[in-house]
Amino acid sequence: LFISVTQVSLYDERPFEYEFFLRIQISFPFMKELTIKNQKAQKYKQFIKSNNNNQILSIIEYFNLTRLDFTKTHDDYLELFLFDMNMSLPNNLHLLVDYASLERVTYYFTRYIARNNCIKLAALYCDPVKQIDEHIKNYFPYTCIRRTYEYHFIRDKSSHTCSYRYISATT
Repeated sequence: LFISVTQVSLYDERPFEYEFFLRIQISFPFMKELTIKNQKAQKYKQFIKSNNNNQILSIIEYFNLTRLDFTKTHDDYLELFLFDMNMSLPNNLHLLVDYASLERVTYYFTRYIARNNCIKLAALYCDPVKQIDEHIKNYFPYTCIRRTYEYHFIRDKSSHTCSYRYISATT
């Protein structure tokens, strides 16, 4: 156990599989920030899907997680973390992600399996955001949606409050 580690960054040219994230959960119980940079698709994704019907795999929980960075990450990892059959995310999470990737994984914000974790988000930082439509607002009802570059500014401040709920298309 690495109890003093709060920030973990994962970079690799080989895919990260479900079991690896389960080991991360056990090894870093007080992890607050997780960054994943990996463009390789998971090899055993279909195995995870077929086993979830049989409930063989444990649901991964990162109890202290406050930030997830998926800005340069294959869609498989976003799917793994957003789908409630794989992962239970904590409330008030800040997610950094590419908007197009988020659209694909959520089937343009209509996929119910990701909704339970998405409603837990305190803030969503993504680029590029063209327009915040009503269906996006419904998918992220309690989430402050901002551009990615704003995260770095806000992170330096002591407060993570959102003075406005949704960014406009013109800002």
